[in-house]
Amino acid sequence: AVYGMPEISHGFPILLVASRKDRVVNARCSEQLAAHWNADLIYHPTAGHDIPLDDPAWLARTIRGWVDLREGARR
Repeated sequence: AVYGMPEISHGFPILLVASRKDRVVNARCSEQLAAHWNADLIYHPTAGHDIPLDDPAWLARTIRGWVDLREGARR
């Protein structure tokens, strides 16, 4: 089956977080989503498929840093 990516026209920033060590979903899927939606993509250096379970502290820091960066860009 082929998944069709919906168009997004909301105008707000999107962050995707992925891992190249994910053995469930190929990292190229995240890259394609990021390109299609013009989203930011950040890779975890060592986590597997379930980043919130593998490294919740890293995920929280990463999201906070991304939000801070976006907020700074809007000022």
